[in-house]
Amino acid sequence: MAVSYHRPTKAIIDLEAIRQNIKQEINWSKKEVFAVVKANGYGHGLVPVAIAAAESGASGFCVATLDEGIELRQHGLMQPILVLSVISVQDVLLAIKYDISITVTSLSWLEKAQHILSEESFSSLLKVHIKIDTGMGRIGFLTSSDVLEAISFIDESPNFNWEGIFTHYATADQIDSSYWKKQHGCFEKMLSKLPYLPTYVHDSNSATSLWHHSQGNMVRLGIAMYGLNPSGRAMEEVYPLKPALSLESELIQVKYLTQGAGSG
Repeated sequence: MAVSYHRPTKAIIDLEAIRQNIKQEINWSKKEVFAVVKANGYGHGLVPVAIAAAESGASGFCVATLDEGIELRQHGLMQPILVLSVISVQDVLLAIKYDISITVTSLSWLEKAQHILSEESFSSLLKVHIKIDTGMGRIGFLTSSDVLEAISFIDESPNFNWEGIFTHYATADQIDSSYWKKQHGCFEKMLSKLPYLPTYVHDSNSATSLWHHSQGNMVRLGIAMYGLNPSGRAMEEVYPLKPALSLESELIQVKYLTQGAGSG
């Protein structure tokens, strides 16, 4: 696909808006904020957005792929980075090399990673965040017994560092909070059964942080960081968001047509 540079349409990114949104979220939530910069920073530019986020107090980043995390490292960003999806077990050595935390959703993945890591010699550990499926229906552990088994495996291994545990809510952006409460209760119950808590406990995306009282000490700030309301509720209840992207173009031609033109 050819990139069209020679046209009058352009996207203008206001990094100051991103800085403002992050600062307001930090003041609002009183928690650590990890800037979600996946998909090229939601189209705003991965590295420039990450730099602006870090300058504004974001203490880490969330990405969708290992490659996005590596690109941030290659541009000198040394804050914690979490890959929200599951990476190929064959890439665990890269995750350690670039000090990137990864998401774990099954014991079998851990066992395969352990087999690879046991054949190597590292001074660093593979940092992992355990993902809980509390009702979203996507990736994650479903039962507390499976989670406890995974934690036990991690604790007994010389290659892993259990850094975090998290979940994601399916309906945090909806006015009806009944399903959110169901998922939240499931997450609370899961946490109560853990032998101890890791460094990061996080269940807040933008909508959860804005509209719900949730668990954890970290917010995964995505759509709100770019100035968009995730729920459609009145932002006056929380804080004003400043959109970070605008599109500008120009009219190519203006002309008048006589009535009935093109009908004959």
